[in-house]
Amino acid sequence: MHSKWAKRSSDMNDKQLSSGAIQDSLFRENTTMKFKHSILIGLLCGIFATSVTGEEQASQNTATIRSGKFEISGKLNYLGEMKRTDDNGAVILFKDDVGAGLEVGYHFTEHLNVSFEFTYNTVGHDAVLGLSDPIVQDSIFGDSLDITNAQVNFSYFLLDTDFTPFISAGFGWAHIASDADQGQSDENCGQDSSSGYVCDGHYNIDDNFDFSYNAKVGVRWNFGKQMFIGGSYSKQWFDFSNAETADGEVIQIQLGFYY
Repeated sequence: MHSKWAKRSSDMNDKQLSSGAIQDSLFRENTTMKFKHSILIGLLCGIFATSVTGEEQASQNTATIRSGKFEISGKLNYLGEMKRTDDNGAVILFKDDVGAGLEVGYHFTEHLNVSFEFTYNTVGHDAVLGLSDPIVQDSIFGDSLDITNAQVNFSYFLLDTDFTPFISAGFGWAHIASDADQGQSDENCGQDSSSGYVCDGHYNIDDNFDFSYNAKVGVRWNFGKQMFIGGSYSKQWFDFSNAETADGEVIQIQLGFYY
């Protein structure tokens, strides 16, 4: 009798121990699951917070690059060779030259800029003159020529980052002034005993304001807090009065600051 009671007591103890072990196991599993859920929720919250913060920072960074800012820059302006044929048959060959320029602009957005550009080049040229006077007809005269160009440019920056390519187009007016030695009539030309037939004075090849326009591609890099540097290649057209339209290649290097 005592033996049976002892056995039942032992079985009850074993069941109680087994039940306690199961409860402990379930408690540990629940705790582990809660811990894992907490970590997962924390990671998701962290990723979301990082994403929002990154987007806000990116928005703040891009908003302060160019939009709503003025800029001013100086330029080196290389103007390639050009050829102009006047209606009277004279041909002027413009030589290449490195000049200077100034540009002032305003950024309406990160992508759109409107600017005023002023450039100046003093180029050499050869004028092949087709004149009615048989003595001086087809004579070649060399001289210098001043090209002052003022244009309004519309530029579009492809990226809203510090380094970006851009495209641009503009129009304006060019003042071209040149004086070349050339006999206009017998009053200015004559026979010299030592030099032969010579001409005095100057003949005004061109001194007008002519319509001009351009198309441009380039790159730009903002560095430091307010500085930028850029380079561009463009095609420049001059719609000369009393002459065929001439075109030339222009390469520019630009350094400036914005505020």
